[in-house]
Amino acid sequence: MQSFYVIEQYIVTRNKYYKVYRKEDELWFGKIGGQFYGMKQLHTKSLIIELMFDLVKFIWITPRGRKKELKFDEITEREQFLAERGSYIVALEQLSEVVINEIGNGSLKLRFSNRQVKEFEFEEATDFEQVALTFYPIQVKRIDYLW
Repeated sequence: MQSFYVIEQYIVTRNKYYKVYRKEDELWFGKIGGQFYGMKQLHTKSLIIELMFDLVKFIWITPRGRKKELKFDEITEREQFLAERGSYIVALEQLSEVVINEIGNGSLKLRFSNRQVKEFEFEEATDFEQVALTFYPIQVKRIDYLW
């Protein structure tokens, strides 16, 4: 099953870190972690705070996230996947536009048929070509400039 990682960023509430799977004609978004999960989320200006977060991440956050990710990797049933907290499924037919911005780590914009828009950032060094293939047969617009 093809997969990649994204962060859904919020201003007021916690960010959400997802592993996105392609299964048949659907995208399965499995929530792995929150505010402090990804590497990007831990970089701060203060050395003491950075060391404290690294320690917390090493002891608690990373093992917990890996365990949850392995659990998602083993799930094959739709109902079992949706039963996991924070997870959801998007049918490809609901999408009207997909835009991948390749600046920096990159970002992903999904526009739905009902005009709703969801924006994500890629967490790790991501192969944008593979991500674009994940959305086949939808035409993916790839750009390399700011929105």
